[in-house]
Order: sequence, then C-alpha cells, then structure tokens
Amino acid sequence: MEIVKKEIRFHGDEILTVRNDDKIYVSVKHVCNSLGMTEYQHKSQKIKLNNDHTLKGGIKLCPLETNGGIQQVLMLELDYLPIWLAKINP
Repeated sequence: MEIVKKEIRFHGDEILTVRNDDKIYVSVKHVCNSLGMTEYQHKSQKIKLNNDHTLKGGIKLCPLETNGGIQQVLMLELDYLPIWLAKINP
C-alpha cells in the first residue's frame, strides 16, 4: 500500500506523519524535537521504544525522502503515542 506523507502543525512545530496500511504513524524524531529533547535523549527514546514490549508493536520503519535522500525513518503508530508519552520521564 502507498505511503502518504503529511506534516501537521502542533503548537507551532511541524510533526511528520504518514498513512500506511490504513494506519497513521508519527515521526519519533519530530515528536522528540517538539518536546525539546536533545539528540542524546532522542536516541535514548528510540532504544526505549525498541525494548518496550508494548510499544514495539506500534513501531514501523518507513522509507522516506529526506534532505539526505531516502532514509528509514522511525515512526510510531498514532494509537501508541499516548502510551509512549506517558512513559517519558520528565
């Protein structure tokens, strides 16, 4: 199925989303950036997502066009977003 890419505005930030297989996914990196996380914190969240039994079921790597060419972008299914956000330690 075709991947449809769209950026949405959230509190003045742009968050990358895609629709694939009738599901909506959000870019983990964009959400981390929107929350003001450092690059180190973003990498830590990627590790936590991959190691979390519940959340890893909502992860998808999507091949998307970026400034550096086509890259695999870590996306999280929208239904898993509230669970992930609740698990972030401020």
